[in-house]
Amino acid sequence: MTNSFAAIKAGNSTGQLDKALWDRLQDQLHCCGVRNYNDWLSNNLKIPDSCCRDKSRPNCAELSADTKRVCDRPDNVDICPIFTKGCLDTAEDYAKDNIGTVGGIGFGIAAFQVLGVVLAACLARKIREDSEL
Repeated sequence: MTNSFAAIKAGNSTGQLDKALWDRLQDQLHCCGVRNYNDWLSNNLKIPDSCCRDKSRPNCAELSADTKRVCDRPDNVDICPIFTKGCLDTAEDYAKDNIGTVGGIGFGIAAFQVLGVVLAACLARKIREDSEL
């Protein structure tokens, strides 16, 4: 993920793709950066608008020193104009919350494949019996 920030900073085509992926991830998961929004600042990058809670507000990701102090306090998370939680923690929470669904889908696919193997074995046996007659 740190390589993504370097590519974005370089401004090459890989960086453009990385930025688009980060923007989509941050927008959908309501998160900012890997650990928090300071990941962007520590890499000398502007906080992207995809980190904003209210995207209709112009320059919503530009933080003054006072706003940054507000955002850095854990009890002020809801009044900060940007998402303060990092995407890594948010993605982990999302995976944990949906592990039952993912497991159920995986189990369903496995059961369907086992059924296919059983039916193929029955078909092979039937063909063998018919050819022996």
